Amino acid sequence: MNDRPESMRRPQRVGTARTGAAARSASAGGLTAKDVLRILRRRWLMITLFVVVSGVISVGGTLMWWNFLPRYTVESSVALSPPAQSMLRDTTPYRNADLLDRFRETHAANVKSEDVLRSALETQAVKDTLWYQRLYDAELRKTLKYLNENLRVILPPNTELIRIQLSMYCADRRTREELPTIVNEITAAFLNRVNQNQESDRDVEIKTLLGTIDAKEEAVARIDRDIRQRLRTLDVSVMERATDELTMAMEEIVKSNNELLVKRAELEKALNSLISQQREQTLYTHPMVVERLEVDPILRGMEAALNESRAMFEIIQSKYGPSARQYRNLAIRIEGLQREIDARRQEVTESYIASMMSAYEQELLKTIELLAANSERFDGYSGRRRDLNDALNDVNNMKARREALLKSIEDLNDRLMDVQMVRVEDAPAVSNTRAQVPREPSGPSLPIWISAGIALGLGLGVGLALLLELMDTSVKTPSDIVGRAELPLLAMVPHEDDLDEEIEDCRLACRPGDQSMLTESFREMWTNLKFAGPMENRRVTLITSASPDDGRTTVASNLALTGAHVGTRILLVDANFRRPTISRLYGLEGHAGLSDVLSGQTAWADCVRQTDMPNLSVLAAGPMPPNSTELIGSDLARGALAEMAARFDQVIVDGPPLLLISDARLLAGLADGVIVVVRAGVNTHGIVTRVRSVLTAMNAHVLGGVLNGVRTTAGGYLRKNYDAFHEYHEANV
Repeated sequence: MNDRPESMRRPQRVGTARTGAAARSASAGGLTAKDVLRILRRRWLMITLFVVVSGVISVGGTLMWWNFLPRYTVESSVALSPPAQSMLRDTTPYRNADLLDRFRETHAANVKSEDVLRSALETQAVKDTLWYQRLYDAELRKTLKYLNENLRVILPPNTELIRIQLSMYCADRRTREELPTIVNEITAAFLNRVNQNQESDRDVEIKTLLGTIDAKEEAVARIDRDIRQRLRTLDVSVMERATDELTMAMEEIVKSNNELLVKRAELEKALNSLISQQREQTLYTHPMVVERLEVDPILRGMEAALNESRAMFEIIQSKYGPSARQYRNLAIRIEGLQREIDARRQEVTESYIASMMSAYEQELLKTIELLAANSERFDGYSGRRRDLNDALNDVNNMKARREALLKSIEDLNDRLMDVQMVRVEDAPAVSNTRAQVPREPSGPSLPIWISAGIALGLGLGVGLALLLELMDTSVKTPSDIVGRAELPLLAMVPHEDDLDEEIEDCRLACRPGDQSMLTESFREMWTNLKFAGPMENRRVTLITSASPDDGRTTVASNLALTGAHVGTRILLVDANFRRPTISRLYGLEGHAGLSDVLSGQTAWADCVRQTDMPNLSVLAAGPMPPNSTELIGSDLARGALAEMAARFDQVIVDGPPLLLISDARLLAGLADGVIVVVRAGVNTHGIVTRVRSVLTAMNAHVLGGVLNGVRTTAGGYLRKNYDAFHEYHEANV
C-alpha cells in the first residue's frame, strides 16, 4: 500500500503511550478506592448474608453462654496508710502524687505474688471450696496460673485504695457462692504479709540509711581535705587579681590590634592605589607628585629656558618669518628643551613614587610585625588566664560537690528520723470492704459479642468479595481495558440479554430506524474514531480479537452500518476465510470474494456487492484458500487494499482471531488502524495484554479497544446509562 497518495498513507504509529503511562501509574498501587466501592456494590448480597449469619450466630452463642456458663466477678478493697513525710517538719501525711503512686504500686504487686497466693490456698476455707478441689487435684502450678490470669488488682485514681477483683465462669450456684471466700482469703493473706514484713522492712531501711549517711560524710571529709590542700598552694585573692590584670592586658592588646588592622588596611589601600595609577600612567596628576614637580629647581630652570625660547621664537617669527635661520634654530632648541623637560618630569616622578612606595611598604611591614607580636602576647596571656581559671574552677567545683553532699545528708537524716519515729502498730494496709456473693453475671457482654460477630461477618464478607475479585482475571470493566491492557476505550457494547428492546440480530442492530443502547454504543464508537484523528489518513481498519466468538463480526458490521448511515462510503471486507460470518450474514456464500482476488483469479471490483443499505458495500471472503497466509502477505493483497482505500471512504476488514490465526497479524501490518474487540467476562487480562504486545511487535497502529458483551450490575455505570437513555427517550415521546 506504499503506492497510495500521501494523504492516504498510514499515519505514523502513535500507539497508546500516553494512555498506557497513565494507566500504569494508576494501576501500580493495586485496587483503588473506586474499585473497592464497585466490588462492594456488585457483591453486596453476599456481604449482607455473611453479616446476618454472623450476627445470628453471635446472638445465639452469647445467649447460650449467658444461660449455661456465665462469668461472675467479686471484689474486695484494701486501704493503705502511707507514713508521714517528716515528723520534724510536718505532721500531716504526705500527699506527693508520685510517691503515693509508687507506694500503692509496690503493695499492689505483692497481691499476685506467689507467696500471698500460696498462703491463701493453704487456708482451710479455700480448701473446702469446690473450685479448689477441682483445680488443686490437678496441679498446684495450674491453680496458681489460673489465679494469676483471672485475678486483677486495680488502683483507683486519686485514692489510697487497692481493689482486688476475681472473675470466674460458674456453671453452678455453689461455685458462685464460693467466689467471695477465695477473694477474702487472698486479701487476708496479703494484709498479713504486709503487716508482718513492716518491722523487718523498717530495720533494713534504717540500716541502709545509716550506711548511706556514713559514706556521704566520708566523701565530705575527703573533699574538705582536698580543698585545704589546694588552698595551701594557691592564694585565691592573688589569683583573682592576676586574672583581672590579665583580662585588662588582653583587652588592651585587642584594642591595639584593631587600630593596627585599620592602619594596615589604609596602607594597603594607598599602596594599591599607587600601583594602579602607575599601571594606568596617571601618576602625573597625583597631588603629591604635582607638588614635587613644582618645587624641583632643575625642572623650574628648564621650564624658564623653554619660556624664554618661546618668547624669542615669537619675536623672530613675526620679524623675519619662518624662512630665517634663527627661526629654525629656535624651533630645534624648543623641541630639545621640551624633551629634556619631559625626561626630567619622568625622572622626578618615578624617583618620588619609588620613595613613597618604599615608605608605605616599610610602614606596612612594621604594622604586620606589631600585629604578630600582639597575637603572641595575647596567646600567652590567654594561656596564663586559662590556667588560673581552671585552678579556681577546681576549688569552686569541690565546694559545690560538698554543698550537694551536705544537702543529701540532711535529707537522709530527715528520712532516718521519720523511719525511727514510725510506730510498729500503725498498719500500712487495712481491709476496707469484703467481697460479697454476686447477684448478676458480669459477662459475657451481649452488645460487645454481637458487635464483634457483625464486624467479623462484615470482614469475612468484604474479604471474600475482594478475594473473588482478585482471583477473577477476566476483563469486565472499562478500567480493565484502560488500566490493565493499556488500550484507549472506544465503546462499551452491552450484552444482548440485558437489552430491553427486542433485536432480531445484534449483528445488524444499526440499521436505520433502530433506537437502542446497542445502536447508541456503536454511534459512540464511530464518534470516538472520528475524534481520534483524520479518518482520511486511515482508510483501512482491521477488526480483530484474541479468540473466536468475541464479537468481531458484530462490531465490524454495526460499525459499517453506522458509517454508511451518516453518508460515508463503506466497504465491509470479510477476511476470515475459515469462518466467513460476514458472507453468511449478507447472503454472499458461494460468491467470489477476497480469496479469488488475492489468488489473481478476478478483480476485486467485480466481487464487491452493494447492499440494501445506501453507501454500504460488502466483499465476501470467497472459498477457503490452501495458502491464505501467503496470499495476504503478497504484494497483490497490498495493492488491492490500496485500490479499495482509494475507491471508498472507509474499508472495514473483519479479520480472524489474532492469537489463533496468523492471517490477522499480516492484516494488522497492512491496515492503517486496528480495533481490538474484548469479550467482557471471557477474555482475561493476560490474553488482552498479549494481543497488544503482538500488535506492538507488528508495528500496528492500535486505535483502541471495544468492550463487548458488558453485563449490567446494580449501581454500575452501564446500568445508569440504561436508565438515563430510556428516561430521555420516554421524555421525548
